[in-house]
Amino acid sequence: MYDDNVESVTKTGRQILSKLSLRSVKLCRMLVCLSYFFLSRVEVYRGGEYLLLRERDSRCRLRVICKDQPGIIKSISEFLFLHDANIVESNQYTSEDDNLFFMRIEFEIPSVGSLIYCLRSEFAEIADRFVMDYHFELSNRRKQLVIFVSREEHCLRELLWQWEIGHLHADIRMVISNHDDARFLVESLGIPFHYLPVRPDTKAMIEEKQLNLIGKQVDFIVLARYMQILSPHF
Repeated sequence: MYDDNVESVTKTGRQILSKLSLRSVKLCRMLVCLSYFFLSRVEVYRGGEYLLLRERDSRCRLRVICKDQPGIIKSISEFLFLHDANIVESNQYTSEDDNLFFMRIEFEIPSVGSLIYCLRSEFAEIADRFVMDYHFELSNRRKQLVIFVSREEHCLRELLWQWEIGHLHADIRMVISNHDDARFLVESLGIPFHYLPVRPDTKAMIEEKQLNLIGKQVDFIVLARYMQILSPHF
């Protein structure tokens, strides 16, 4: 005996199972994508640097400053060649005023994250020979920045927005201001805010406090409408 109710219930059950299966597949795909994203963006803090743990990110950057003299490029190129590095980008410039040589070179080495400390120590011999300042860093290392701002917030808001949506490849360590207006905006995003009012008679003391707050683990400072002129020693 054919029962329309049974057929209806069966069809409904199949539709539900079908939808659940489809949702399960979509959910699994989403979880796989998310896990890949987060695993590929895992960071560790080592020796004052944030390192991204991604094997496919094998690029490193070297910056050099010294007096211009013969043999610099040759020595650096040979050093990288001996370490199985492949140079992918190189720029150099010599200033005519003080004869200073500047070089920025990017190269690839498999598993460079585990080798960068060896590169630094072994490069010291070349650095001593040419009396050069040099700096190795992973190309995918997030820059560490500090923002200075005064009362007008439009530049600050744009930076915070770009940072919040992931377009600003940097970590905002703190915001320093000579006005307290932006405190709520900054602290609502979990970013430290430091209010340091500046007067002509306290300018030197305040700049010293600013430098102590910033420390040595900052790559650059952004003056987002900071309406103060920093002194030459800053």
